[in-house]
This record gives sequence, structure tokens and C-alpha cells, in this order.
Amino acid sequence: MLIEAGVKEPTEAEIAAAAASGLFCVDGVKNFGASFAAEYALALDSLAFVCTYGKKNCLTGDMYQGEQSLGKIVGLVWGKLREGVIRC
Repeated sequence: MLIEAGVKEPTEAEIAAAAASGLFCVDGVKNFGASFAAEYALALDSLAFVCTYGKKNCLTGDMYQGEQSLGKIVGLVWGKLREGVIRC
């Protein structure tokens, strides 16, 4: 999981709770639908974070307004690339 500088790191209790969830543990596989949804949401959030250079470029406002989706992220990045904007 990617995090911003200055944001507090997870506690030992949070790490222990997260270790028993997700697709990469036995309990997570038993509840596949919920685990997959959580992993997908985390992947989208990480992708958005990377595409906004850590929430520091011109896409940040639009990226984090409303619900995130793969289509939204791809559309925003493609729109800038189509304009010829590599860095904003």
C-alpha cells in the first residue's frame, strides 16, 4: 500500500488485522468476494496515487472527486496524454 509522507504508519494491531484478510491468506480465500473487492479497491487507490505523483499534480482534484474506478483513472490520464501533457 502506498502512503503519503507525513501520514501515520499502521499500528501493530492494524497490521495483525490486515494479515488475516485479503486474497493471500486462507481466511481471505474463504470469503473470496469480499477479499477481491478489498484488493481491487486498494489497487485502484494505489494506481490513482501513482498517476497523480503522490497527489501532487493537475489530475489530483478530478481523480479524488467522487468514486474511483478504473475507467475514470484511465480516462483522466488518457485525456492528458491526448493533449500532449506528460507533466502537469
